[in-house]
Amino acid sequence: MSRSIHTTYADLKELTKKEIEEQYVDPDSDLAKLGHKSFIKNEIKITRKNKKIAEDLKKKKRIIIYHCYKRNFKTIKKRKRNSNKTK
Repeated sequence: MSRSIHTTYADLKELTKKEIEEQYVDPDSDLAKLGHKSFIKNEIKITRKNKKIAEDLKKKKRIIIYHCYKRNFKTIKKRKRNSNKTK
């Protein structure tokens, strides 16, 4: 079974202030389900964003390491050439 919550704000739209206050106290009410639903959605958004940031950092790290290696490799070659000329 899916863990989806089939409650919407339209369910609460027609309620009076007194009914909403009653639902505020009841943990099994539609209002509580909506609160739980929005909490879950925010948590999922945060985890996806953090995962994407982590993947981007890994990619950037690989690119930076590759460029640093490539740059150092070129300078090592130049040093070897220069050292051969001086001998």
